[in-house]
Amino acid sequence: MAAFFQYFCEAMRQAGFEAPAALFGSSNQARQAVQIIADAIKTQASAVTLGQLANSLPAGAPSALLEHCRRSYSRRAISYLAACVGALGVANWKANWQGRAVPAISELTAVDLTFILAEHKLDIAPRERFAIQLEFRSMAPSARRRKAAPRPQRKSVSKPKSRRRPK
Repeated sequence: MAAFFQYFCEAMRQAGFEAPAALFGSSNQARQAVQIIADAIKTQASAVTLGQLANSLPAGAPSALLEHCRRSYSRRAISYLAACVGALGVANWKANWQGRAVPAISELTAVDLTFILAEHKLDIAPRERFAIQLEFRSMAPSARRRKAAPRPQRKSVSKPKSRRRPK
């Protein structure tokens, strides 16, 4: 399953996140880590950060997940969950289809999300599913464009005064 981890890391890098091998080394490990993160987000609000999430992880959570959450404390947990779910689907498809044309995370649709969740038996609440779909869209390259440079000021051109005829 070395190919799976390679594809998973590639997809996570494209989304702007890192993926520790201790958590996502195989498809099964990745599925378990994603479910733990999703369950922890259910108990808190969707706007929680990974640092805040580290405090609410269950006692049986892998220590690598706890370490990773504390290291990436300021990142939004729902963004990380979306990247993990998308990368799980993309990596699994690439590993099983030997790298054939597979969509990027930003191109995944609601149907793809439903398929990924069903395929890996992930139980994610509807509120988080909707947030994940929004995160997929925000991961598109066009959404991550840098702020445009300020437009140059137009020089004002004075219009000639109109000559009106007196009444």
